[in-house]
Amino acid sequence: MCRFASFVLTKDREFWSETTDSHTDIISEHGLNEMGASGVNIVRVEISPTNKIKKWPSLKEWAYKVDQDMLPDWHDPATTEKRTRAALQRRFKAGFKTVYASGCTALTELKADAAEYVDAIGCSPKLVIKAPKTVRIYR
Repeated sequence: MCRFASFVLTKDREFWSETTDSHTDIISEHGLNEMGASGVNIVRVEISPTNKIKKWPSLKEWAYKVDQDMLPDWHDPATTEKRTRAALQRRFKAGFKTVYASGCTALTELKADAAEYVDAIGCSPKLVIKAPKTVRIYR
């Protein structure tokens, strides 16, 4: 299952979607080719908030994971993680429209200025959510 925040990396670019964290949907949305003449062309990755973060977003505390078994020849674990973390920073600066903080039990502050949906199920009862009044919040 794809988790927030999902990315698809090609040899020289990083892709995500504003509407979904499904790798399949990201591939389709951007017209990517998963397989080529040499085999796998992409790397599916996820980088998700952990229960260690206390203030949203604390991006450095997010857990990184490659979500596939077969990898392209150009894949280097350290470089792929670095690219993913840089893409997460860009995605955050653009504003998360959907925020999945569920299970972040240490979280006490969540600032989601651009969010339309916030999932804070399982978070601390002391959690303060700073978001527009139109945001759908689930606790």
